[in-house]
Amino acid sequence: MKETSSHFDLQEAPVGLDLTIQAITTGEPLRAQLVALGLIPGAAIRVLEREAGTLILIGAARYALGAAIARQIEVETKAA
Repeated sequence: MKETSSHFDLQEAPVGLDLTIQAITTGEPLRAQLVALGLIPGAAIRVLEREAGTLILIGAARYALGAAIARQIEVETKAA
C-alpha cells in the first residue's frame, strides 16, 4: 500500500494522531524556547486535547501551547 501524508499546522491537527514536526516558523527567541522543550523538526508528538489550548505529548512530557504558537508549528501525519 502507498503511504500518504497530510501537512497542517499544529492548531489544526486532529486529537489523538501520531504526528511529526516538519517546521517551526516562529522568530528566533520563541524557536529557541521550543527547541529547549524538544519541539524540533523530526520529533514525534501527539495532540492530547484542546480544552484550554493545545495539549501535546512529546516523549514523556506534556506541554500546553496557545493557539498562536501552535499555528507556527507545521506537522505531518502518515496514513497507510
